[in-house]
Amino acid sequence: MADSTAPLAGYRVLEVGDRIAAAYCAKLLAELGADVVRVEAGPGGVLRDTGPWLAEPGPETSALHQYLNAGKRSLALDPGDVNGRARLDRFIAVADIVVNGYSRQASQQVRITDDDVREVAPNAVLVDITSWGQYGPYADYAGDDQVLLAAGGLAHMVGEPGEQPWLTYGHQGEYHLGIQAAIGAMSALYGREVLGEAQAVDIAGFSQFSGQYNVISSQQNGAELGLRTGISMNR
Repeated sequence: MADSTAPLAGYRVLEVGDRIAAAYCAKLLAELGADVVRVEAGPGGVLRDTGPWLAEPGPETSALHQYLNAGKRSLALDPGDVNGRARLDRFIAVADIVVNGYSRQASQQVRITDDDVREVAPNAVLVDITSWGQYGPYADYAGDDQVLLAAGGLAHMVGEPGEQPWLTYGHQGEYHLGIQAAIGAMSALYGREVLGEAQAVDIAGFSQFSGQYNVISSQQNGAELGLRTGISMNR
């Protein structure tokens, strides 16, 4: 039974797209009491098709899927299909927060842009999570976890002195983005309650990681760039 005293009890969240950061953002909101519905556009997908596996690989045995989708409801539809789009619009219309894990180009193709959401749900909070943001020369570029960690500078600090940077384990960059997106979603929701106006949140992976790098670097070495010590980023 849902906890009616939870901070986000009574709020509805719709999660679209197949990005780990979006799934983690929605998971955090679910843990705070929100009713989260995850839209799955087809069988499989990143979360269901990625290990480690709890048993023989299958749609329900991915540990990533079990972890990130815990506490959510699932809605299977194709947003490109007429009937699927009509169903999706009904869920958008009653959502307080729409967490969008599609790229900018994909959002335009499936019509989950800010204008599209506002047409159906004028007061919904839209949280866009992309690699490079909604604007600028890199907006339509791809960028996974490792690309963003490298571009933002954090990869420069991981590994042994004098050697090339190491890859970070798992999906650390995506989880960082998910945390920032959840904070942004709740801030925008509060802003909507106070101002009475719809709010939009633009989470750009590059901006998040470059900002973290600057903070850690300044703490570690003053004005110098963060250095690889082979111990930790705080040494």
